[in-house]
Amino acid sequence: MVLVARPYEQKATIANGATTSNAVPASPGQVTGIRFGTFTGATVSFTTCSTIDGTFVAVHNSSGLYTVTATDDRVMTVDPLVSQAFLKYVKVVSASSEGAERDVYLVIRDWI
Repeated sequence: MVLVARPYEQKATIANGATTSNAVPASPGQVTGIRFGTFTGATVSFTTCSTIDGTFVAVHNSSGLYTVTATDDRVMTVDPLVSQAFLKYVKVVSASSEGAERDVYLVIRDWI
């Protein structure tokens, strides 16, 4: 049997003046990156939960809160060891309030 990688994106939206996106499904598959358009915050972090309406908790690695540099019009990688800790749903958290509604896209790789 041959496994084939199938990449796709899940859109997360951070409202104007907010820091946290809506919850988006992160499974099946593994989050491998995040695509930014225009963005206010310098970094983003992630919260995760097994249910869409449950209590989301921050994702940490051995150094503390896991963050990714937010760079306009770029795809930034997400550490695969960190993204394995993501449960079924993920929210993107900006380091500062966004100056307008912002869409970011989680790049997810699924194997079929």
